[in-house]
Amino acid sequence: MIHVGVDLHQRFCYMTALEARGRIVQAGPVANEKRALRRWFRQFGGRAVEVAVEACGFWPAFREVVEPEVERLVLVHPQRVKAIASAKLKNDRVDSATLAHLLRCDLLPESWKADRATQAQRQQVRLRASLVRQQTRLKNQVHAVLHQQGLRSPVTDLFGRRGRLWLGGVRLPASARAAVDACLRMLDH
Repeated sequence: MIHVGVDLHQRFCYMTALEARGRIVQAGPVANEKRALRRWFRQFGGRAVEVAVEACGFWPAFREVVEPEVERLVLVHPQRVKAIASAKLKNDRVDSATLAHLLRCDLLPESWKADRATQAQRQQVRLRASLVRQQTRLKNQVHAVLHQQGLRSPVTDLFGRRGRLWLGGVRLPASARAAVDACLRMLDH
């Protein structure tokens, strides 16, 4: 069995491969590209390979490429593994070797891996939450401009039909009008 520890970054990853007794078989940086990653894992010629990678924002793309090439992919909980393997010297080489050794000894705190359908749903929820935050920020900017001008809306829903009519007719200085109109255009878009 080959045990691989991966220190994953956005453009590259540093990988350390150990044999069953702990001797380093291969180590070094690899570009996060399908061809480079597949080539790196295929060098072991059909031997069983298991991989440990810390959970981060771009591990799903890594998973898509690597999972078909290996026997097992372990997603590691970042906070828990730091508690186990805190080192004074921290760099990519040390981190990947530490993950490989902990994987070899079966000491890694695994993190839950969402299936692809769940990942897609979570991505939709994150997008919706982000859009709602942007919408709220734009509405707050309009309220702030009105407050700075000493104006109070006569309607409860400033962004409803009656509120929009009032916003369109209220007299504002040019810079305030430009700010309100820009926010309303973005809200409408």
